[in-house]
Amino acid sequence: GAPTDCDDGNPCTEDSCDAIAGCQHRALADGSGCDDGDACTGTDRCQAGVCTGSNPVVCTAPDQCHDAGVCDPATGACSQPPRPDGTACSDGDACTRNDICRAGTCAPGSGTVCGALDQCHAAGVCDSATGACSNPEITCDDGDPCTVDACLPAEGCAHFPASGFSSITCVFGAHGELGVCPGESVPAALTRISGDAQRLIAQAAAAPGGRHAKILLKKAVRKLGSAARLAARAGKRQQVSPSCAGALRGLYLDGKARTETLVRALKSAP
Repeated sequence: GAPTDCDDGNPCTEDSCDAIAGCQHRALADGSGCDDGDACTGTDRCQAGVCTGSNPVVCTAPDQCHDAGVCDPATGACSQPPRPDGTACSDGDACTRNDICRAGTCAPGSGTVCGALDQCHAAGVCDSATGACSNPEITCDDGDPCTVDACLPAEGCAHFPASGFSSITCVFGAHGELGVCPGESVPAALTRISGDAQRLIAQAAAAPGGRHAKILLKKAVRKLGSAARLAARAGKRQQVSPSCAGALRGLYLDGKARTETLVRALKSAP
């Protein structure tokens, strides 16, 4: 007839059929490998004829917005369910506060607002790593070489008139006549007289005594007056354009007036 099926379904027994005694089930040696059918056990071994699992899968939370969950015996996977919406978390950005979980994701809360500290600073930006706000200073340079630029915390930018010899030398700037007549050739007589005046002013600034400085400055006043008259004449003779002639005359008269102001200040000085 058909052979007898002696499989008892136990992976820890060796099944056989004896012609007289029938089915026999001999227990395998302890420590023999087996499969207990539970994917959540990592190591299965026979123990006294029974398949015993050990080293169970340890379920851990993958992030702040999920729980560890339980292991599925069929797959060995952890469930890791999302935590309830509103659970506190941290999105890793130090510039956000009151972060909460939403649908398993950490959503940022309110952001840090970096306002200006005072009138001398602009609004900054928040550093995501530290949560600290930058504190950028505003620029108060008005582009006028004849002002001293400063910033007052309660008021903001302030521009004070240059004083002393700086109030004169600033008029001519780095480019002198070329700065007011770009692209034009200024007559050499003008640049020579203007240069003489500027050298006299520089010598006055270096003079050891006030009396000598005043003498040099008065000479510079006369030179600048002559330069202003020559500039007007150059315009009439069409040696330079009318706009250039007017700009040059204004440059020299401004320098002359500032020099005269300094002479008066030196006279009144003790």
